[in-house]
Amino acid sequence: MLLGVAGFSNQGKTELVIRIASELSANGYEVVTIKHAHEGDLLPAGKDTTRHLAAGAKISIAVSPDGSALYLQEGSLESSLELAKKVSSPDIILVEGFKGSSIPKIVLGNADAQGKIIARGKSPDDVFDSAMAYIERGISIERTLNKLPGLDCGGCGFENCRGLAEALVDGKADVNDCTKQHTGRTLIKVDGKILPLGPFVDEIVTNTILGMVSSLKGGESAGSVIIEIDTSME
Repeated sequence: MLLGVAGFSNQGKTELVIRIASELSANGYEVVTIKHAHEGDLLPAGKDTTRHLAAGAKISIAVSPDGSALYLQEGSLESSLELAKKVSSPDIILVEGFKGSSIPKIVLGNADAQGKIIARGKSPDDVFDSAMAYIERGISIERTLNKLPGLDCGGCGFENCRGLAEALVDGKADVNDCTKQHTGRTLIKVDGKILPLGPFVDEIVTNTILGMVSSLKGGESAGSVIIEIDTSME
């Protein structure tokens, strides 16, 4: 889930991000934050990491007992979002600044901002409750959506799986409305999405895998089997 916090300087953007991140983290959610910085703020002249990047390094990582800092040669919101999703599995990514981006936003003050405006107020206090309600519902929808097949077949009566997920979270649908739920013995996921298997295919895949596993040492009496394949490895 993505949510931006936009506004002019000194209107409380950082305070709001910190309050939201603190509340969510205390409730067990995984939070990632991204902040827009002015040119030159991140890489002071003469620092070793600056020199590494100037020498042509695409990424420079500074490591200390207190933590690590990663610097990218490319400075865009898109590349930062992509990286955040690769190195973490966040429930939410909070983006401070970038008011011209298309992501949904909480806006402080009268700043113009692109994308859907979730709430607008003069101070963090004005929008905090609205922000938390939107976030908690959004995370629930994302978690529910991840449990659905992701086929967007419309068999449930909704246009897509997200529509069903929203209705489930709002108590307006039942999980049994999904006509493509996994009911067989074998579950296949590709990049996090469940692939539907008919009874015949399920039986073939199950018997083939169990047949191969049972021939391996230690696999003779397997109760459950998990196989992961990394297609990026040659």
